[in-house]
Amino acid sequence: MAELERRGWLRRSRDPGDRRTENLSLTANGVKAFQSVVPLAQDFERALCAELGERPVAQFLNGLDALEKYFQLPPDDI
Repeated sequence: MAELERRGWLRRSRDPGDRRTENLSLTANGVKAFQSVVPLAQDFERALCAELGERPVAQFLNGLDALEKYFQLPPDDI
C-alpha cells in the first residue's frame, strides 16, 4: 500500500467511526494506471487459458468457487 500511495495511485484515510480501519481509494492517476493494466492482464489470462486447455481451466475455476464458498461461511462455522 505504501508504494501505491507513494506513486500517487492510492489515498488512505482513517475511518472516523473506527480508528482501527483505513479507507482506501484510487486517485485519478490510480484509475488511469488500473485501466492501462487491465488489457494486459486480460491478454495474459487468455493466453494462459489457451495454453492450459479447457479442462484444467474448468478444474481451477471449480477450485476457486469451492474456496470462495468456504470462506463466505459465518465465522463460527469455520
